Amino acid sequence: MPFGNGKSYNRPADAGELKGILKDVAVECYFMPGGKMEPVFFKTELHNGEIGSFKILKIRKRDNKQYNGKITAEFLCSIQDHGGYHDVKLIFFPMECLWKIVM
Repeated sequence: MPFGNGKSYNRPADAGELKGILKDVAVECYFMPGGKMEPVFFKTELHNGEIGSFKILKIRKRDNKQYNGKITAEFLCSIQDHGGYHDVKLIFFPMECLWKIVM
């Protein structure tokens, strides 16, 4: 007789729904030989309609998750703008080849 605790170890757990407002973003990203992703720069539309460019100073955290069955790669990044240093979350959807920023 098989025994188990009801958990499936074949695929990662689903993290539910994404929180926050997702905006389109253009990201320059390096793919390292081992498969590791390194976003280095991004552009997005600002509140006043202009395009803002931001260099990623440091990747503070990286994580692979699933939201409603969609596989994602999340990056918590430190950037600098005119107001100082900020942390932003960039999310890559590999199946759609699409980047989003969480506002």
